[in-house]
Amino acid sequence: FAYQSKKQPKMVSYEIAKRFFHKYSIPRRVRDIEAENLLVESGKNHRMIWRQAHLHEKNSEMYPIFKATTDDLGPFGIGIALYFKQLQWLSLAFFLYGCVSIYNLVYYSMNFDKGASGLNFLNLLPGSAYCVDYVQVTATSNCPNSATTCDATYATACELDIKLGIFDLFGIFLLFVYCISIGWYQEKQQRIVDESIQTSQDYAITVLDPGPNDDDPKEWQEFFSQFGEVSYITIARGNSKLLKALARRRDIRAYLSLLTTHGPESTRFVPNPYTDGPKVSENLESAPYPDFYNEKAPLLTVKLNVDSESDDSEEEDLNKKGIFFKLARKVGLVRTIDDWGEELRNVNKEIALLEKERYPVVRIYCVFDSEKAKQNCLKRLATGQVQAFMNMREGLPKNYLFRGENVLRVVESNEPSEIIWENLELGFKFCLIQDLISLAISFVIIYLSYLAIYYAITDEDSSSWRLLVVVTSINYILPYLCYIVTSLERQYNKGNVQNSLMTKLVAARFMNTTLISYITISSNETLSYSQLAAIQALMISDAFITPTLAALDISNNFYRMVLSRLSTTQRMMNTYFLGSPWDLAERYTSMLKTVLVALFYACLYPMGLFFAAFCFIYTYVVDRYMLMRLWTKAPAYDARLAKKALTIILLCLLAHLYIASTWYSEWPFDSSIKKEDGSFVYYNKLGMVSNVFEFVKIDQPDWMSSDQYHLTLIFVYFTLVLSVCLGIYYFFYGAYYSVLSLFFGYQPILSSDQKIPFSCVSKIQAYVPMCSPCCALVGNLVACHSIALSEEHYPSLRTYKTESLQQAFNRLNVANEFPASKRKSLFGIVQGFKK
Repeated sequence: FAYQSKKQPKMVSYEIAKRFFHKYSIPRRVRDIEAENLLVESGKNHRMIWRQAHLHEKNSEMYPIFKATTDDLGPFGIGIALYFKQLQWLSLAFFLYGCVSIYNLVYYSMNFDKGASGLNFLNLLPGSAYCVDYVQVTATSNCPNSATTCDATYATACELDIKLGIFDLFGIFLLFVYCISIGWYQEKQQRIVDESIQTSQDYAITVLDPGPNDDDPKEWQEFFSQFGEVSYITIARGNSKLLKALARRRDIRAYLSLLTTHGPESTRFVPNPYTDGPKVSENLESAPYPDFYNEKAPLLTVKLNVDSESDDSEEEDLNKKGIFFKLARKVGLVRTIDDWGEELRNVNKEIALLEKERYPVVRIYCVFDSEKAKQNCLKRLATGQVQAFMNMREGLPKNYLFRGENVLRVVESNEPSEIIWENLELGFKFCLIQDLISLAISFVIIYLSYLAIYYAITDEDSSSWRLLVVVTSINYILPYLCYIVTSLERQYNKGNVQNSLMTKLVAARFMNTTLISYITISSNETLSYSQLAAIQALMISDAFITPTLAALDISNNFYRMVLSRLSTTQRMMNTYFLGSPWDLAERYTSMLKTVLVALFYACLYPMGLFFAAFCFIYTYVVDRYMLMRLWTKAPAYDARLAKKALTIILLCLLAHLYIASTWYSEWPFDSSIKKEDGSFVYYNKLGMVSNVFEFVKIDQPDWMSSDQYHLTLIFVYFTLVLSVCLGIYYFFYGAYYSVLSLFFGYQPILSSDQKIPFSCVSKIQAYVPMCSPCCALVGNLVACHSIALSEEHYPSLRTYKTESLQQAFNRLNVANEFPASKRKSLFGIVQGFKK
């Protein structure tokens, strides 16, 4: 929190901030006429090609919310486009599954849920397995502990019809076939989306194992030219400490800019025209922040026309603050201008030490001018990880060895916006240990949560309110712990971060929505009103309330409409208008949570299938609106999350089969049977299918009807078959591609050559090393020494309205804070070769 003196006058405009939001935070698109003409010249049918517009680009327009098709979302990245595709597919799939389960709805409405209250969403709706026909009886035989009599429950109705399971099984089979079809269709859609727009990834390869001193772009260009014409060579260095220190320095300057007004009489720091761009007063609308930098002032605290009375007044204002303010300032929760100045001094000292070090080369990025050249390179240089690591040169042509001796590990590149340049120096050993530790911590957290709930249930002295507190606390805390654990990890790219976050969130939400309910509700309450009403409430919340609250964006609108008006500078107000933060992993897990809940309780509450179908289509509409109007711009993620989501859906089908076989074996969840003479025999029906392998070996229990036994047996067999099929598929699939990657260098090529040269694609990014400060105002910073880098291939930068891209590139390039003689050894190098 940055403390602002009350003596500073306000110079803000809410209307300027709104214009800033609409012009620079909301994604915009523009027709790519050149790409369309090249497509026609290559012999293909004409189609409209759109790309995301850069800041201040003419003829740009906002994405149309309703007219834009899902295929038009390609510029946002394949991962985001496939997310919306999956929402559409799942909506149709669950609607069909619900239609198959109509018999179950009708049967339950006629024979069960006698306490349902009609079409009233506040109470239980018709069509659930709600059973009220339970009576308390006294069993006279088979009682626990050899007792002569014992209390038991007996269901006078609520019999299980075998057709319920048959229709449910048929719906699961259709959903399984649908998932397999989606998997095939998803691969096809991935190619379509990938070919609908030309991105940097279509032309680029990455060398994962260059030598630490292989930093000559010309030498790399000559090596890769044997496969086709080279447009750019990017050399990335392992300089994470330096990049983080420089980003932190820019952070401090941004915070200092928030604490100072922009009037000429009250400016406390000298802005450098080279790094700040045009006059600040002309750019309040378009510039998120001014970069305060002055090489002549070590602390950047050169004062302009500020009398001593102003400083004395600020000191008096600080001295009047209470003990809580002083304590917060001492621990770093609140910082004044002097505190930031002190931290800036420390960062400058750290940078002075870091610039004396030498940083090794860790990655090489080569951008070809054609897709054919890239595909040829991947095919010719396909080497396994073992071969590259051991530098096994036998059998390889000498011209495929760098400098005639180095076996290169070459792979397809990620999109430039997805790369975390500060983490490229991480080694395999570090990543492996980190992932194992993160996995262990996540497992311990989830297991401790399970133990807390288990002991809250089984403890004889535990009251109901204690269980409620435990469950509520775990529901609230568990997702935040997943975010914290993920934030401590260091990954090569942002796709890996989302993949890690998705794994943890799926486990946490499985714990929250199904496992907690499953272990906290006793068996005799499975068909109770409270249990089924809770399931219905969860489904209604997912279908209606959650998407509506997301569309309202209450918290971020409160920041923009209320808190932003407390700002004392325009740039501080603009910080509230940078777009709402979001994670693709969180959106996928929200979708998967609905899938899991609907399938988990489908045999008890088939109405949830229709709620799930509506939830997916409503979420599709809301998220499209959020993506095009409110969310901050995300990197161009690949298709990994979509493929992982499909795998989790198949596991949800498996979970449904297992849970359904368990519930069908315990139906109708009473504890006795009635003999012909009217007496009752006690039976413990719990845990009959706890081990599916054991159930197939036992004979039909006395209390089970023939239909119930055979229905349970069918579900158990399907559970075993699906478990074996999925296990074999993923084991051999993983083993097959692992062997290819380790020993043969498998490189999948998903898209065909569009015959559009890289040099002819407008506004396509080269691989420019970047660093990301913590302050949202700063945005991405450039961190490289560039040679012959065209403005057409600059990364997406926040520019002032009246400055050129070249000026913005220089202003945001932290390498320019060092002499030219040091830039090549301290930073990555980007060199263009296309004439």
